[in-house]
This record gives sequence, structure tokens and C-alpha cells, in this order.
Amino acid sequence: MTTTMTNSRVLKAPAPPKIGKLKSRPQVFTIGLFGESGSGKTTLATTVVKDPEDLLIVNVDNSVSVLPGVYNIFPDPAENRPVESWEELLDLVTWLEVEGHKQFKAVVFDTMTETGSRLLKQYILRHPPRVGSRPSKDRMNQDDYGWFADEMLALLVRLRDLPMHVVLNMQTKDL
Repeated sequence: MTTTMTNSRVLKAPAPPKIGKLKSRPQVFTIGLFGESGSGKTTLATTVVKDPEDLLIVNVDNSVSVLPGVYNIFPDPAENRPVESWEELLDLVTWLEVEGHKQFKAVVFDTMTETGSRLLKQYILRHPPRVGSRPSKDRMNQDDYGWFADEMLALLVRLRDLPMHVVLNMQTKDL
């Protein structure tokens, strides 16, 4: 401890602060790719890792058949289908949070546009409205759009927090 005389006062150095170590999160990136259908978003996204075995592509819009090369695809391409429901997508995200990030270094969601316009919209329309009624069975009401935003934001936060690279493909024009 150091003491110093100042204007006839004795100053004592304070005890050193407690400094700890913070275990850092692995450096991972969440990337959004925007472009028209067929512009090469998914092909570009496959370059986020060097080894294709480290990459999982989530087939939401059923356009992965045009990819050159061999990649890990969910759902299994042998099933010849895209992700079919919001619940199926959330189950996959849960698996990525718990186990999948140990198997893959990166995941590509192809596309987030279809995730919202088809999966989330169908999910909301399968449930009763939280408030009021709907104009028709296939149209959301104003409160449904708030529900949609809440659900999509919760998904985006979960994707952002995955301990792996995440690429979100989005289309710039309606399907």
C-alpha cells in the first residue's frame, strides 16, 4: 500500500479491484443475404465454411436442388419436401441450440422470407386469434401481425444466439 502526503492529509491507495476472467463466446457471425430468387444467395452462403460437412442447410423454400455439390440438408432430401411447419422449424432450432451446434459450424436458413410468409403465417392462422376475429380464414387481423412480429423476433434472437455461424437468406421480391 502506498501513502502520500497531500495538504497535510495522508492518502492511502485503495485495495486493488477484483478482476476476473470472462470466458468468451466463440467468434461467430449472423449474416443476412438479400437477393432475388436464383441470384446465388444459397451458393454464396455455402462458402461460410471451408468443409461442406460443417454446414447444414435448412430447406424452407424447396430450392436447394439447384445447389452444385453435396451438402447436409434438413429435411432429408430423400423426403423431397421443405420444412412443413413452424413447429418443425422451432424443433430444429432447439436441436441446434442443444446438440446441432456440436456437429455443424454453420447453418443456412433458405429462406427466411418463406419462413414468415408460409410457416409462421400458417401457424398463426391455425390458432384462434388472440384478439377479435379475422376478416377470413386465410387472412390475419391487425393483432395477428403483432403476434407474427413477436414470434419472428423471438426466432431471430434464438438464431443470433446460436454458437455457430448463421446465414439468413431473404428474397427481395414476393414469391
